[in-house]
Amino acid sequence: TIFISLKQYQKALDDGDTAIRLNREYPGGHLARGMALQRMGEHEKALASLSEAYKRDPKDRATLHTRIICYIATRDLKKAQDDADVLVKLAPQDADSYHYRGSVY
Repeated sequence: TIFISLKQYQKALDDGDTAIRLNREYPGGHLARGMALQRMGEHEKALASLSEAYKRDPKDRATLHTRIICYIATRDLKKAQDDADVLVKLAPQDADSYHYRGSVY
């Protein structure tokens, strides 16, 4: 969201919550919530939201990127590696995919 870019994480979190209230199945609301929580240092809470986003859109690379960061922060390197492997399969021509996978090791 624009609020993430502006480092206004509470506003991003509020927007994510509003999107979820309006449409619980919309993955973007869960992603916005997860990204805001990750940047606020709330990695466990972020993972819960990001996992909801992933259930609804397992091909969204932003969700995977942010989950990898959270898994690394919580020292769950196996799950970070699993997500990084999925990311490489989804976007084998994207250098970011390999960067995120390399970050796990």
